[in-house]
Amino acid sequence: MKRFCRLHVSVSPLGQAEVDRVVAALSDSGAPPHWVRKVDRHQVYLLEAIAELELGDNDSEQGLAQQLSVAIWKKIGRYVKIVVDTTRDDMPADCFELNERDYRKLMRTH
Repeated sequence: MKRFCRLHVSVSPLGQAEVDRVVAALSDSGAPPHWVRKVDRHQVYLLEAIAELELGDNDSEQGLAQQLSVAIWKKIGRYVKIVVDTTRDDMPADCFELNERDYRKLMRTH
């Protein structure tokens, strides 16, 4: 049985050209955002995006956060901090903050 999941993804710091690549990475990973906000602080950007998708029976929120992070890191070619908040109707919200240690670990295996 599939489960509905809402995502709030925050990514920073980004250069201006990287913002569109992050949105493309989310879309390519099956989580096309329906809301995007770009916050500019002296040409360094924070991107926030909200997407909704269905998770399969064997999919976990943590696995989804890792999958999206790897897609973003590969698309822009470097580490950026990523925070993925997930919300489902049947479960409390979860927050996954992927840091440089996660980057090194995940990029070695993907």
